[in-house]
Amino acid sequence: MQKNITRVFSALLCLVLLVGMIPATARAEEVTSGMLDTRISWRFDPNSGILYIQGDGAMPDYDGADDTPWYTFKNQIVAVEIGDGISSVSPYAFHDYTGLTSVRLPNTLGHIGAYAFAGCSSLPYVDLPDWLSSMGQAAFANCSVLLDVVIPTSL
Repeated sequence: MQKNITRVFSALLCLVLLVGMIPATARAEEVTSGMLDTRISWRFDPNSGILYIQGDGAMPDYDGADDTPWYTFKNQIVAVEIGDGISSVSPYAFHDYTGLTSVRLPNTLGHIGAYAFAGCSSLPYVDLPDWLSSMGQAAFANCSVLLDVVIPTSL
């Protein structure tokens, strides 16, 4: 009887150790959306590679691209669509997003922050909205394939 209990206990212990050695396959879900403040939200669609920013008002300022909540997806973002109601693009918001090929800016946009799109080396075209009245330093610096920029008379 004692031998049988010892065998069963040993078998259970081996099973527990083996299960513990199997790597966990479930990973934490990445956050693909959130709020920048109480009036502005963001959402990344991993299937299309599009980052959507919607709401009303100015995007908050960032000290670097890695401060943005969507930075995790930097290498997956191919397009940015900023909705009507947004009045400014943050400094460094998309700095060095080398895969970015398309940007839609709203007619409500009045300011583009410093280095906001600097280093977006795959961005070929930008249509700046009519309401745009100012741009920060080097907002589109080092956009090596940027060949077509529509500049509004307001600048």
